[in-house]
Amino acid sequence: MDDSSSSAPSAEAVAAGAGPLAGVRVIELGVWVAGPAAGGIMADWGADVIKVEPAGGDPQRAVFGSVGLDGSMPVPPFEVDNRGKRSMVLDLRDFDDHAVFDRLLSTADVLVTNMRPGALERLELGPDRVCDRHPRLVYGAISGYGLDGEDRDRAGYDIGAFWARSGLAHTMVPPGEMPPGLRSGMGDHQTGMTLVAGVMAKLFERERTGRGGLVSTSLLRTGMYSIAWDFGIQLRFDRRESTKPRDRSRAPLVNSYRTGDDRVFWLICLEADRHWPKVLAALGRPDLAGDARFVDATARLENAVALIAEFDAGFATRPLAEWAERFDEHDVWWAPVQSIVDVIADPQAQPGFVASSVSVQAGGQPCRVDVPLRVFYPGYYPTLTQLYADLGVQTEPVSYAATFTGDDGQVFFRWRNLCLGGWSLPFMLPHDLAERRARSIARGALAFGRQLRQGVARGELAGVTIGQFVQDQRLAGEFVDGLLLPTIATVGTCTLQDALAYPAEVVGGYLGAGVVRQSVRRARHGADDVATRLLAGVARVQCQAGVTAVETDGHRVAVHRQGGVTEHFDHVVLATQANQALALWHDATPAERQVLQAFRYRTLDVVMHADPALMPAHRRDWSAVNARVSPAHERPESTIWINAVQPALRHAAPLFQTVQPQRAPRDEHVIATARFERPMVDAASQHALVALQALAAQPGRRVWLCGSYAQAGVPLLESAVRSAHDVAAAIDSRVTASSR
Repeated sequence: MDDSSSSAPSAEAVAAGAGPLAGVRVIELGVWVAGPAAGGIMADWGADVIKVEPAGGDPQRAVFGSVGLDGSMPVPPFEVDNRGKRSMVLDLRDFDDHAVFDRLLSTADVLVTNMRPGALERLELGPDRVCDRHPRLVYGAISGYGLDGEDRDRAGYDIGAFWARSGLAHTMVPPGEMPPGLRSGMGDHQTGMTLVAGVMAKLFERERTGRGGLVSTSLLRTGMYSIAWDFGIQLRFDRRESTKPRDRSRAPLVNSYRTGDDRVFWLICLEADRHWPKVLAALGRPDLAGDARFVDATARLENAVALIAEFDAGFATRPLAEWAERFDEHDVWWAPVQSIVDVIADPQAQPGFVASSVSVQAGGQPCRVDVPLRVFYPGYYPTLTQLYADLGVQTEPVSYAATFTGDDGQVFFRWRNLCLGGWSLPFMLPHDLAERRARSIARGALAFGRQLRQGVARGELAGVTIGQFVQDQRLAGEFVDGLLLPTIATVGTCTLQDALAYPAEVVGGYLGAGVVRQSVRRARHGADDVATRLLAGVARVQCQAGVTAVETDGHRVAVHRQGGVTEHFDHVVLATQANQALALWHDATPAERQVLQAFRYRTLDVVMHADPALMPAHRRDWSAVNARVSPAHERPESTIWINAVQPALRHAAPLFQTVQPQRAPRDEHVIATARFERPMVDAASQHALVALQALAAQPGRRVWLCGSYAQAGVPLLESAVRSAHDVAAAIDSRVTASSR
């Protein structure tokens, strides 16, 4: 069993929102999908779920190895249904283990099982015997075909009981055709949710009666209920509700269609008379209303094949994006037919989830775009660069030319860059240098770079802010206000005023690493690919565990979770923001709390969109990076032209990513939005870093702090990776020393 303990949550924990099932203990005796799916839902709701597995473990753990794949790979299907649980191994045929299981049941509120009824009875764990011994226990049973009848012990799985025997697969195909290959697990998840509903009702009843009892469902029953419409038609009219190919469907207004860019959508206009004129208006075919073949609902039903052909021809004339606009304009009900990749990127499918990347189309193929866009300079990102090399992450150089415009939208400064052999050669065109303001900014940039390098070399920048530095060096205001402060504010995610307080030493280190001269690079396949590679070697990943507190407990660290669950570990790394670490670390010392409080954060808003109104007025002025500097706003707006920095999208429709937008893109052009927090850098954070390093060196440390804030320099991905590397090395060193 995991090194875990559990106790009932306090009233304060329940009041704080530990979940509706906080304090409820669930014992799960289930394998594969249906039973674990039910347990996973209850774990999400705060229940303490203990999964009891056989000696070989749940067979779902080894599903990849069973089909010839690398058995050491993570098994996402298993992880999906077993999130937030604890587990133990018991051989229920063994007398002692059986006694342990019975003692577990005496502490539990719910038993969930999807073992076959006969197997449970042979183990003396059938519902009658268990409920007699534990009268308050809610016994939740999932089976393939039910607890009674001659087939009660027949192997079901969802393909057999849910899809095949329920009639569901038969209704999915036209008469005389064979069913296609079916997706496993679908019926299991529906049945698992059905059982959870029954368990909730029984727990509610127990509040009144004081007694639990049996709740059961089956894959067969769930499949039958899924097609209740078809059973109703059959029983009332003695005929099958026929399934036909889409081009011979009797419902053209509830059908799928292909667009000019090879996307597919579904019309869902169920109220024929109401939706008919709206569809024609969007299609631009009002003439069809007067066509005798389609004059009313009856005529359209009789001539459905001809109407589908008209729709096919019409919808093939425009891309999906244009149809989306026309459908919304005319209140046509529809939905895109999305791939799994599309759904993962769909912000509506992930309410409250901050997007890390979205999927867009390039040449008819989905392409991932990070939100926010992540780029790096090898000189300033040596640890990240090495990590990418170790993981086999492919990288590519990207253009990072920049254009600066004022509040009036007019360009006042820009540079180009030429990427050659890993180096970037910044330059300005003669017609740009012809403008006086541009020349002043260029001279200021050269002077600033020279003076900053000299200051770093002489060790004169310690404790000096950018505001003090530019004042001492008498740098031109046009350079400071037009280029320097907007650049620092953009890179550091801060206000223009915050940029003045930025340590000059940090800016010097950033520029001194050759960021202007080195080619900017990005992970070719985005952050999702990096995350997948990082997780490939991790033995166990548990997400959404609902951690509420971390505190030392003797020589271990206690991690408290929703539902009153406590787990103990040798070391715990708080890889969070400093403010989040402060909230979780309940027994942090005054010194530790003081350090964490010194780090402040500012929000960062990012919008992925297709609205060119946020770009310079003339297409010829567009650059990879387009900054808008306005005296009316405390932060500059930066719009990245995604097509210019992501080669795979070079020929796609224009896509943009705006950081700290001063103007909102039009709603119909918004693809995704995200809000982040970034640490601020100032004198207080620099002093805190020194104190943080001293704390990390203390003997006996078991709680560690990790994040972009925890390293010197601009708080970027390099700082986060370097921080993680240092913490891992420190823990490894102490573990090695203690084992000698």
